[in-house]
Amino acid sequence: AEKVLAALRAGINELVLPVLNEKDVLEIPEEVREGVIFHYPHTIEEALEFVLEKETDNA
Repeated sequence: AEKVLAALRAGINELVLPVLNEKDVLEIPEEVREGVIFHYPHTIEEALEFVLEKETDNA
């Protein structure tokens, strides 16, 4: 949860987290999570696919 809060303070509003951390995000107050997009890939391949796709979209 601390790393998520740090990312939000840095202005990052879209995060990729391991699916096992999904329960930890629920500990963060809803008003803090509001407007943030969370992705929970099950494998490193899924995470890389998402990140590389986003990078291509921004190029």
